[in-house]
Amino acid sequence: MWCLKIFLTLLIVAVTCHIIWRTNNARAVARLEKATREHGEPLSFAELAATYPPVPDGSNAYVALRDIWVLDDPDRWNGFDNGERDLKSVPQEKPPKGLPIFGRTRTGLKPSDPLAAETVEITEDYLSPKRAQMSAVREAVKRPKFRAPVQFQDGMSALLPYLDALKSEARLFQLESACAVEAGRINDSLDCIEAIGNLSRCLKDEPFIVCQRVRLALSSIAMESAEHLTSRCQPDETQLSRLTSIIAALDSRDGLKRSMIGERAMLFGFLDSPARAYYLANKSRNDEDEEEDKESPEQAANKWALGMKVFEAFGMITAEKRSMGETFAKAIEHSESPEFVTPDTFSLIFETAQSNAWKFPPRIFSAMLLGSYSRTGEKFNRTEVMRRCSLAAIAVERYRLRNHGALPESLGALPTEFLTASIKDTFGGQTLHFKKLPDGFVVYSVGPDFKDNDALLGPPKTGPWPREMDVGFAVERSSGQ
Repeated sequence: MWCLKIFLTLLIVAVTCHIIWRTNNARAVARLEKATREHGEPLSFAELAATYPPVPDGSNAYVALRDIWVLDDPDRWNGFDNGERDLKSVPQEKPPKGLPIFGRTRTGLKPSDPLAAETVEITEDYLSPKRAQMSAVREAVKRPKFRAPVQFQDGMSALLPYLDALKSEARLFQLESACAVEAGRINDSLDCIEAIGNLSRCLKDEPFIVCQRVRLALSSIAMESAEHLTSRCQPDETQLSRLTSIIAALDSRDGLKRSMIGERAMLFGFLDSPARAYYLANKSRNDEDEEEDKESPEQAANKWALGMKVFEAFGMITAEKRSMGETFAKAIEHSESPEFVTPDTFSLIFETAQSNAWKFPPRIFSAMLLGSYSRTGEKFNRTEVMRRCSLAAIAVERYRLRNHGALPESLGALPTEFLTASIKDTFGGQTLHFKKLPDGFVVYSVGPDFKDNDALLGPPKTGPWPREMDVGFAVERSSGQ
């Protein structure tokens, strides 16, 4: 008899604790949802779609770009516009061997490296038949808005084919800029850098984190081209002023908050419509499976939906929403800072949430998904500090131009009129570093390791790949060039 009493007592305690746990979670989620909607922020696929209304065709860069892209690949772009999931595409042209590779890798060109005559010839031959399209793209991205027909109801499985297309266009302009630099056509190079910046701007309002990361990548390409230009040529005052305006416009800090708001809506939407989300995420994988007795996507989705209902019955879905909602609320608040001087705090928000999610009772989705956002703040931080280094380096160039080739002793010696952005290092909050080189100079940040590695901006050609590197903009050109 006493065993039954103990069992009933434990059962009552367990049920009471579960009820209290569910009640606390439900109240916390209700508060989070109320506060979020008071700020006008979305928490579902439909609400997210409503925050991105259609744009008139005449102002929409996507429409102009689609009209260009559809000429080469009509099935793909017409299918995307019609909301199709299976986007058939014309096989893409394979770039020829010998095209230059940019970026600070062991195979990439340094900004000061000249292009070999053979490389220039290969690049010119590759670009020649594309220049009419590039000219059209250059005009298209001048439009003020960009809105693609994204199917927001597809959530995290929404198709975004324009991202690869934008990256391909940026690559062409980077190659064109490099050829222009070798020929001394500075204004043509500036036109290309501006076009890359406008391609990046197309993604300014996109709510998906993957879109914002591509935006950052395009901004980095523009700054790489600017570094190549200033290391190989001597722009005049007017050209440096124009380059300053182009780089200043690459400010992408707003994208961190926007992407956090969008990703939260994606995750909440996933929890509210798991059957469709699971169906879309796994359909392509099932299509590739050649087993005759394979489970259909519909069957798998129905099983998943049933499992989610069980989770919901035990209050686990509400617990997931609380975990995700509280985590993203902290991340959004942190992303509102214009300086990002403590990016490790952003990482800690998601790493802590992921660790806590594994504790009993575990929040499986939070544990699996939240950790993937931990490096997001660092990516935005790197791009912003690179932009500041770029603008400071251009300011040094303007100083050098006005002072017969002489370099300043420090960034603090630059006239305030030359500095169009803060020279605070977003990694740690100190002033950006300035170092004179045998042929030129470098402006750099300590980078995500928060250590001054003496302007080590890339790996050496041989030997172990260093774990600790800085982020910066080098102008390796002597004053007489």
